[in-house]
Amino acid sequence: MATWDAVKTYLVGNYKLEMIGGGSLVKLLFEFGDGRSQVVFIQHHTDQNKKPTWLDFLSPIGKVAEIDLAAALRATEEYASGGISQIGDLAMLRISVPMENLDRNEIEQPLEFVCVVGDEIEKALTGQDVF
Repeated sequence: MATWDAVKTYLVGNYKLEMIGGGSLVKLLFEFGDGRSQVVFIQHHTDQNKKPTWLDFLSPIGKVAEIDLAAALRATEEYASGGISQIGDLAMLRISVPMENLDRNEIEQPLEFVCVVGDEIEKALTGQDVF
């Protein structure tokens, strides 16, 4: 499963999702048993050297202007991977993995991580459930 089309096919077969931008961005919404929910976006891109193609897992944790960015950064310091990125006016928990030789667990693990940890960070920083 080393192409964007194969990744999208896997996601469509396993999740309820929305394709955005002609299929260049996938949006998933996960609902938790405690009434909270979390959005996860998945996209692909090629680095500046044109190799390899990467898969990004992103989950919004708050609006940049409304959260304590230092606290957001500290919230990720104990994790082996993942970090905070700004996209538009949103702070996002982000993990990127290379698509070459990608298999199922390399989709499931970062997807679960950004979903669960993104919601935990959003709750800790904002006390709300906006995303």
